[in-house]
Amino acid sequence: MYTSRYVRKDQRRYIEINGHTGGCLACGYFGALSGRAHNAITCRACGVTQCEGLRDTCYVCLYGFVLSESRAGVCGYAGCGKPAVAKAPRVGRCCKDCLGRVKARRSGGATLLKVIAHSLETLDRDWTVWHPPVEG
Repeated sequence: MYTSRYVRKDQRRYIEINGHTGGCLACGYFGALSGRAHNAITCRACGVTQCEGLRDTCYVCLYGFVLSESRAGVCGYAGCGKPAVAKAPRVGRCCKDCLGRVKARRSGGATLLKVIAHSLETLDRDWTVWHPPVEG
């Protein structure tokens, strides 16, 4: 019924200490869920599965889209036209092939590809995998 996904460690720890408080079963954030979990969505740039939130971009890498392909649009580089996977400075959005061309803001000149790779390298520091309860 539910899919395993990454959730913030600090939020899971809060749930473990205080018990489930009526929000999402996985991430603990509130909404009209009452004991259910958010839908699981996958970032189109980094590939991390997470809870569907209130934003259009990934909670882990901060750049990747968690939108459907039609809502994400196409790459902003002239002549590219491939489906966009991430928001990008200057061009608005970029495809998977163009992630190495875009310089991320406030990153010391690193490309989006490097910033996203760094996010994945440090994933286990701040995030943990939530496995759905076994029904039976």
